[in-house]
Amino acid sequence: MGKPRLAGDVRARGFLIQSVLRRVPIVFAPTLGGMLVEHLGLRDGLRIGFSISIMLAVTTLWFQYRFYVPPTRPAPTRSHGLVALWRRAPTPLRRLLVADVLARAAESMADVFVVVYALDHLHASPMQYGGWVGLQMTISIISYFPGAWLAERFGKRLPVIITFIMFAAFPLMVGWATSAAGLTLAFVFAGLRELGEPARKAMIVDAAPDDARAQTVGAYYLARSVLILPAGVLGGLLWARQVHAPFWLAGAIGLLGVVYFAVAFRETAAREPRA
Repeated sequence: MGKPRLAGDVRARGFLIQSVLRRVPIVFAPTLGGMLVEHLGLRDGLRIGFSISIMLAVTTLWFQYRFYVPPTRPAPTRSHGLVALWRRAPTPLRRLLVADVLARAAESMADVFVVVYALDHLHASPMQYGGWVGLQMTISIISYFPGAWLAERFGKRLPVIITFIMFAAFPLMVGWATSAAGLTLAFVFAGLRELGEPARKAMIVDAAPDDARAQTVGAYYLARSVLILPAGVLGGLLWARQVHAPFWLAGAIGLLGVVYFAVAFRETAAREPRA
């Protein structure tokens, strides 16, 4: 018999399944939303879209309540403050957070303006833009499988580096796009941003202290969300001056994240025993 796999060894595969299930509906939903806006107008199309979204959200809550399975063992009751969690976090997790913040800042700075750029400057239709988002999600779903395979065969660091490269490349591709074909290629790059997401999530869980894993993961995402808040505001200020400026700066910030992660992060260190 072969050597049994540890939970951490296949954690990326588990996150792959979760990510695929989350994104399958997004393949179709944006295109359908674009169809509603095109055929019913902006106001009525959005009203119907929001109504459908609310109905689906309520249905989701019902399923969550109806089929929730309580844990077999109680969760630990000890609580750790954010400062204590930061102090206990291993160095690789801190470095991953820095790189992740830079990548997500690039995303936050540029992504909100992509739809405006596509509709107002490249004169795409709402349905066409919805199709691009569907293409992005399709590429994301396809990319999860080679990403998880790379993580299991060569370590999680490689697919995460590829993901951060795509975070930097997408805004640059949007800024360079002057036609529908160029923006189509940009959304392919956007989809490839998810290639290393299962591996990155597995890195976070792997590095979290065993007795405070859930709290550490929650603190990680809280810190990331708070730290990238100024990026959208800065993007808006740049957009008001020059429409391509947010894309250029987002690309530069993303590239900084790639370089930092490639130089500072070592996966062997991430696997060191934790206190």
